[in-house]
Amino acid sequence: MTEQIFMGFNLDHFLLAAIVYLYTLLGGSVLVRGVLDLKYLALPESQAGGEETRQAGRYIGILERAIILPLVMAGAFTSIAFILAAKSVARYKELEKKDFAEYYIVGTLLSTLIAIVGGLVLYYFFAVIS
Repeated sequence: MTEQIFMGFNLDHFLLAAIVYLYTLLGGSVLVRGVLDLKYLALPESQAGGEETRQAGRYIGILERAIILPLVMAGAFTSIAFILAAKSVARYKELEKKDFAEYYIVGTLLSTLIAIVGGLVLYYFFAVIS
């Protein structure tokens, strides 16, 4: 009975997917934060949105990457545009400030790039192996 349940399970595939997901979600946060800190180190907290906004942005970025990665694997690239549009609508008022807009765009594009690369790595790995 146990053999039937785990017959299609491949531990190597699971471990690779887990590593890519962790790197994309958590490592992506570290990378995005590092780039934003380098670029906007001299930017006052009030213009960058403050610590609360940065913390919220970190969690939003993790969720964004968690949604985008499987969409890339499924080939649903148009859905990614919907996510980015919804995210921009939520921050519409804040985007009127030039400094925040640059900060937001750099963070969003880098976060999206990390998720797309992670999704493509898994997609092509599973396409070649399977």
